[in-house]
Amino acid sequence: LKGAEREELRRRFGALSRNDVYRLTRAAEVGLHRSKFGGEGPLFSAERSGVGRAEVEFRPFFLCPSSRWEHCRAIDARCESMIGKGLLSEVGSLAAHHGLLSSPVRLAIGYRQTLEYLQAGDASPEAFRDYLGKFKAATRRYAKQQQQWWRREVR
Repeated sequence: LKGAEREELRRRFGALSRNDVYRLTRAAEVGLHRSKFGGEGPLFSAERSGVGRAEVEFRPFFLCPSSRWEHCRAIDARCESMIGKGLLSEVGSLAAHHGLLSSPVRLAIGYRQTLEYLQAGDASPEAFRDYLGKFKAATRRYAKQQQQWWRREVR
């Protein structure tokens, strides 16, 4: 690819979501087509261009620490960071002003535990530790479910 074409592809790839496998694959096909045929010929049919999906295969992957305990510590630190960055005030504000109690968002991990904690009205250190433990446990459980799903999917 020439300089301008290369920059155009970088710009287009940069605008795509990293999770949009179809569009990333298609952008790569277009790039391969242009490099193979110098930008000439049919662009909208990978079969006609000679660049097919058999030549380009994208596989999403799942990154997590190799140690389960290291992963748990990272999750716990993330939960504590979320609280430190204002999760309690955010959920409290949403519940008070935007009807969070009737929204499906209230079921999200972190929001559910925070709402329960705030509604209980117990600001004791024991209640906070219990809330934090439930929040971390729910997040770790969800991460474990994702890992199990991913292991089955990769096979």
